[in-house]
Amino acid sequence: MTYDPTQFVPGRVLLKSVITDESPWSDATYLALDAHGFLVGATETEAEFRARLTALDVALDSLDTTLLENGKMTLYKGFTVHEKDRIPSDLFQAAYRTTFEKFGFAVDWVPAFYPEKMMGLLWAGCTVMFDDHPYPVFTIRRAFQKSERFLKIYSRNELLSHESCHVARAPLDEPYFEEFFAYSLSQSGVRRWCGNMFRTDLDALLFVGPLLLFSVFQGVMLYFKPSLLEHSLTWLLLVGLCLLCPLWLVFSNIRSRAIYFRAESNLKRAEITHISPILFRCTKDEIFQFSKSKTAESVHHMLYEMTQKSPLRWRVIRCAFLQNITTKESPHA
Repeated sequence: MTYDPTQFVPGRVLLKSVITDESPWSDATYLALDAHGFLVGATETEAEFRARLTALDVALDSLDTTLLENGKMTLYKGFTVHEKDRIPSDLFQAAYRTTFEKFGFAVDWVPAFYPEKMMGLLWAGCTVMFDDHPYPVFTIRRAFQKSERFLKIYSRNELLSHESCHVARAPLDEPYFEEFFAYSLSQSGVRRWCGNMFRTDLDALLFVGPLLLFSVFQGVMLYFKPSLLEHSLTWLLLVGLCLLCPLWLVFSNIRSRAIYFRAESNLKRAEITHISPILFRCTKDEIFQFSKSKTAESVHHMLYEMTQKSPLRWRVIRCAFLQNITTKESPHA
C-alpha cells in the first residue's frame, strides 16, 4: 500500500461529511473512515460507531471554537493547549506514510500541540486521552519543531507513528498486542523486541520495582543483620527474588511475540495478503485463534466465524483486505 496525500480527503472533512449523511453508510464510506484511523470497535454496531464519531466531531468542533475565541483551552487541570502552539500537519506526513504503508491507515485528524511548559528532561511526546473528552491529543517536544531527531535517541516520525497506532487501536480496547504494533514501527531492533514487555504501568513497575527493593533489602540487612550479607545463600535469594518479575516479563514477551508470528505465518500459509493491517484490527483472542489455525481451511473457517461475531468490523476488514478471499462455514460445523 502506497500513501498518496493527494488522494486523501482530510480526516476532519471526511468525518463532517459522513455524519451528516443519515442514510446507511456504504462500504466505500467505511473504507474511507478506516483509512483515516477511524477503526470500528471490537463489537461495535453501526449505530454505536456512528454515535461515537458524531460525539468525536462535536468535541473537536468545540475544541476549535474555544481555541479560536480564547486562544487556549484547559483540557484538564495542569494541561492547557494554545492555538499558537498547534503543530502544522506538514510535520506529520512521514508518520502518515509509515502507518499507512504498514497498517493501512493515516491518523490525520488528531489535534497536536507543543506543550505549554517543560514536561521532563528526557520526555519526547505522548498521546493524551481523557475520560471526559472523546478525542485524543498529540503533544510533542518543541525540539521537534526544527529537527526530526532529539538527543539522537528519539525520532519525530517514529514517535508520531507510534502514538498514531495507539489512537487507531483505542476503540478495540485491547492492550495485549498494543505496544507490539506500535513498537514494530521503530527503527531500533531493541525497541521493537522489548516494547511489548511494558503493556501497562504495572509491567514497568514490575521491571524497575525489584531493583529498588534489592537496594532497600540490602540497606535493611546491612543495618540490622550485617552478618547475613556474608552468606552466599542470602545473595542468591535476593538476586533470585529481584530477577523473578523481570524474567517473567521477558518470558511473557517471548510468548506473545511467538503467538503473533505464528498467526502471521498461518495467514501467509492460507495465501492471505495484507497480513499486518488485518492483524492490527484484530483482538487478542482473534490473534490467538489465528496462531492455532495451521491449515488454509481452518483459517478461512475462522474468518467466517469472525464475520458472524463482529459483523461490522469484519465487514470493513473483508472489504479492505480480503476481497479475493472467500470465507465459508466449516463442512464439519
